[in-house]
Amino acid sequence: MDKSWIGKPRDTPEYVAGIQIFLDFAFSNTRFGDKIQCPCCKCRNVLLQDRVNANSHLLWHGIMSTYTIWTRHGEDIYENEISSDEEISSDESMVGDDMHGMLEDVFRMSNNDYVEDNESNEPSPNEPNKEAQKFYELLKDAETELYPGCTKYSKLSFLVRLLNLKCLNGWSNKSLDMLLELLKDAFPLDEMFPKNHYESKRILQDLGLDYDKIDACPNDCILYRKEYEKVDKCVICGESRWKSIAPQSTAVDCTSSTKETKIARKVLRHFPLKPRLQRLFMSSKSAEDMRWHSSGRTKDGILRHPADFKAWKSLDEKYPSFGSEPRNVILGLASDGFTPFNFMGHLFNQIEVLAKELLLRTSSIPLPLDHKFRQNMRSFNGSKELRPPPKSLTGDDVVGQLCDYEQIIFGKAIKDKDGNKRKRNDYHLPKNWKKKSIFFQLPYWKDLLLQHNLDVMHIEKNVCDSVVDTLLSIKGTKDNENTRHDLKVMRIREQLHLKPTTVEGKYLMPPACYTKSLPEKRAFCECLKEVKVPDSYSSNISRCVQVKECKISGLKSHDCHVLLQQFLPIAIHGLLPKDVCLVLIELSTFFRQLCCKLASEAKVAGPVQYRWMYPIERYLRRLKSYAHNKNYPEGSIAEGYLAEECLTFCSRYLNGVETRFNRVERNNDGGDAKPQGKFSVFARTSRLLGAAV
Repeated sequence: MDKSWIGKPRDTPEYVAGIQIFLDFAFSNTRFGDKIQCPCCKCRNVLLQDRVNANSHLLWHGIMSTYTIWTRHGEDIYENEISSDEEISSDESMVGDDMHGMLEDVFRMSNNDYVEDNESNEPSPNEPNKEAQKFYELLKDAETELYPGCTKYSKLSFLVRLLNLKCLNGWSNKSLDMLLELLKDAFPLDEMFPKNHYESKRILQDLGLDYDKIDACPNDCILYRKEYEKVDKCVICGESRWKSIAPQSTAVDCTSSTKETKIARKVLRHFPLKPRLQRLFMSSKSAEDMRWHSSGRTKDGILRHPADFKAWKSLDEKYPSFGSEPRNVILGLASDGFTPFNFMGHLFNQIEVLAKELLLRTSSIPLPLDHKFRQNMRSFNGSKELRPPPKSLTGDDVVGQLCDYEQIIFGKAIKDKDGNKRKRNDYHLPKNWKKKSIFFQLPYWKDLLLQHNLDVMHIEKNVCDSVVDTLLSIKGTKDNENTRHDLKVMRIREQLHLKPTTVEGKYLMPPACYTKSLPEKRAFCECLKEVKVPDSYSSNISRCVQVKECKISGLKSHDCHVLLQQFLPIAIHGLLPKDVCLVLIELSTFFRQLCCKLASEAKVAGPVQYRWMYPIERYLRRLKSYAHNKNYPEGSIAEGYLAEECLTFCSRYLNGVETRFNRVERNNDGGDAKPQGKFSVFARTSRLLGAAV
């Protein structure tokens, strides 16, 4: 199609004829009834116009010079020969925000009925339902100018962009209120800015998905739903469902000292999964990605995607009708808890979070049969360890071991027949099981190759903390009086047995081979205090080290990862006996290999990096930042997540603005500097920094 007329003057015959060609093409592919998105320099594909108005706009204001690929009017972008991706992105950035497309994806209806209702003078016999009313109100906002004469932003597009900035940059509600107050004071009287954050959230709440509030027992025994929906007390522990408050003193005598209100003492906030999956398939921006694992990925036997691994393939083979559906979705669960506000000693309830992440398993790695530790009787329990590796259990094996045991009764205050608090060992579960997982009630759970994952991140952190605390003799370490008593009972390592003193009940703990003197501890801490790492390699570990007190505290999970694998072998050099250093160096090497050389586990579930909790932990940190209200941290976090979820979806339809999907990384090495030399280390472009630039 000839589009050379776009760059010609508006009074030439070629331009006038080109307008008619464009209008014929646009109205033959319109999805808005007898209107189209007007591409003139005033409307910029944001406002809808009929043919007469669109023709006059294009003659009077001219068509956007960069709009050479008519993607908003039915033209396929792949039918045109485009030299580079930059041309596509530059064109897309100039055509305005696709608010109409967003509304159609959310409500799955076009605005044909809306146009007809507005143009008809006859009242509609049937009032539109609630969903249609929401659609009509938002569509009206999408076509309303932000202020008289504003051609770039509608009321809805400006509001989406403003809240997108709030979520990206962590603005507080108060800061947004102050900004809106300034904008309303600076712009004309007929502007359409919302008054405050509450009003802006109310306008956009119909675009987002909601969550359900379910009352819960304060002791976590039951949820007040289904058969318990109208119950006022817990049927297990007897605790009241409602809060009790002291009445205010009045002239009328009160019959009781407290008054029961209808405010639940504990609330569970449930985010339904089905509507969120449906929205991903309904959105034109993400529907293709949801089918990519079936139709888009390369299937050549190389392990690139979780769909290439045995855990995914075995489920498809077990359930062929599910596996053959290109729109199938396989999810994983990652469960973790956190305390709001970083007050670890505060009595806040831990918030359980379920996130979408593949939950896979790392099997315990047995020592080789010829390993020297297997023959070392003196250093361990006094006997040789010649047993083969344990057999991996299938789902059917686990169900068989637990088939005669019922699910545990939930709740914190459950007591036995003698009135004592229930203990886990009251269940007498076999094979060292602590409980019967509720997930085995799902019909397909036993068929999964991977029901549970031992997280490398948490294991690595626990091991690192134990090693460092033992080396520094910090109180609470594993080397204590109880472990020394165990050595005596096992009749091994007599040199470490406790020595009685003249004081009854007191013992002298002989130093072990890894026990360090005070100067050695300070030398160890000074080595870590002087560590300097590149940006984003780890946090500033030196801030966690107290040389004088010989303490290391406040290490994050990733800090322990770096410390155990990289810095520990260097810090202990020359401070410990050779045999102790060799054990710690081998431990460090073991965890390094654990992250890159588990071939059998990788075939089943992918590399360790697909399965550890670092992405989840980082996301929990973001959820913590939403807890602004210390009285209601759970509600504050839920509302913050809901706003982020809504704006993340809306930002897919923004053009020419920074969003979560096109945000440049903090450490961006891309630039104009050309690679130097032939070595691979210099093969990437770089960004010049410093005063010499």
